[in-house]
Amino acid sequence: MTPSATHRVPLEIPIPDAGCTLAIERAWPAPNGALVVEGTDPVGRCRAGSIDAEGIATVTPHRHDTRLPGLSSTRGTLLVHRLGKRAVLRDDEAGRYVKVTRPGKAARIHQATRPLAGALSSAGFETADESLDASGDLIHARAVAGSLIAHLDPDAWGLALAAFERSWGSFATKAVHVPRASSPTTPLATHTAADEASILAAWLDKLRAFDPLRLSAATTRLFVERVERSCQELTADARRAGALAHRDLHDGQLLFDPDSRRLAVLDLDTAALTEPELDLANLLAHLDFAAFTGSISRPMRDQAHAMIERLQLAVGGDPERFACYRTTAEHRIACVWAFRPRSHDRATAWLAGER
Repeated sequence: MTPSATHRVPLEIPIPDAGCTLAIERAWPAPNGALVVEGTDPVGRCRAGSIDAEGIATVTPHRHDTRLPGLSSTRGTLLVHRLGKRAVLRDDEAGRYVKVTRPGKAARIHQATRPLAGALSSAGFETADESLDASGDLIHARAVAGSLIAHLDPDAWGLALAAFERSWGSFATKAVHVPRASSPTTPLATHTAADEASILAAWLDKLRAFDPLRLSAATTRLFVERVERSCQELTADARRAGALAHRDLHDGQLLFDPDSRRLAVLDLDTAALTEPELDLANLLAHLDFAAFTGSISRPMRDQAHAMIERLQLAVGGDPERFACYRTTAEHRIACVWAFRPRSHDRATAWLAGER
């Protein structure tokens, strides 16, 4: 089933029997033409819901998810809830965060993050997932000090970039020598250029099926051509995926504490063996988008560009592979943000190539 002609990502949907609405912040395409949504209710709580292919909306009760049975009994403030997939809570009393997964998945996910957590820690980064065990369907992670780097003032931004350059340089020189298995039972995933291209192609299919931005035929055609060209270039000269990587590194995954001058890397559950250029290319694309949307200033972005260029030279990165991964990330960002209703104008401009 495909979405109906009027099925778009709305700014809000009604909360049944409550006489109020859920303000939608994010949405994800789901099978059968449906959308999974996340938003904020009138009292400021994170809530999840869905919109079926006919545009009929459902909002689940707060902290309730039949596919995440551990959610309702877990203490803390709900921060993230992707219906049926995962949730994240902040437990201020215990000084930790709790990730809720589907039953039986937590231990495997946590085990797979350990090689990356260890490598990042030895290079000087802080990580949230390095010291606490997982059991059942919960992953406990200690809270780390700091603010998201996009929230830093220019002085702290410069310190954060220096910390990243120092620690990433150390990490990258060791990341290419990681064994393929993190444990006999939990091998590290391998994420190839073909995998990256496949993810982008899937997002393009979702964008075309839902058309959340109501793009003109000409704009759609040009974007499809750019995406197809990027996928071809990415896979045409693919290299061995043998470097340990975060795989989803962006500004929202980095916290900096000006007092300790330590940088923390979050959400390590996407860890994989990839081409070494992927992480920095993905980070740079997201920083470009942050500057485009005004989350960081242009001078801050330029500082980051210079830092990443130095790192690329220092670690021997291939400029052409870096450019391929960067372009792929730029296109994927356009697709993902197209499903965030409060960012439609920015996503449309970014997709059209405005920078």
